[in-house]
Amino acid sequence: MMMQLKEARLMRGQNQQQAADHFGVSQAYFSMLEKGLRKPSRKLAQRFMRFYKLPPTVLPTASFEAVEESPAFLARELGCLGYPGFAHL
Repeated sequence: MMMQLKEARLMRGQNQQQAADHFGVSQAYFSMLEKGLRKPSRKLAQRFMRFYKLPPTVLPTASFEAVEESPAFLARELGCLGYPGFAHL
């Protein structure tokens, strides 16, 4: 899955250092993300999706404990992922 991140970066003509600088992370961390050795935070994954125009399913985010959340919270989360009907939240 994370290979799509590398492919998207290369399609933009960026090397890892340029991409890392753009996203405010180290080149080493960006490399680990591309190799699937690390998972991006939700916020960073969202930035990758927007910048590289990637679908939400491409970037698994860091796991969090399952907790029951309110409908408003879940709607905002879906909005962050770019789902139509929730993007305004």
